[in-house]
Amino acid sequence: MEENFLEERKKLFQYLVTGGKSVPELFELAERLSIDLSALWYNIVLIEIKSVNHPYEEYSDILVKIEQKLKELGDELHIR
Repeated sequence: MEENFLEERKKLFQYLVTGGKSVPELFELAERLSIDLSALWYNIVLIEIKSVNHPYEEYSDILVKIEQKLKELGDELHIR
């Protein structure tokens, strides 16, 4: 269930960036996900971490830690 929720959130932000949905559809999806789109503006930060020297398994723990720190920062700033 959480995996589905995260996938839906990912799709919402993808639609916001690419314009793949109408405004009413975006508001409907955001409401289902309890995301408020009524702010005057938003910042979107996209982070991609790659290593050409190490396989994913070698640095996945640090990625988990980075994700946790970003979530904590988001909680502090009331970002979902």
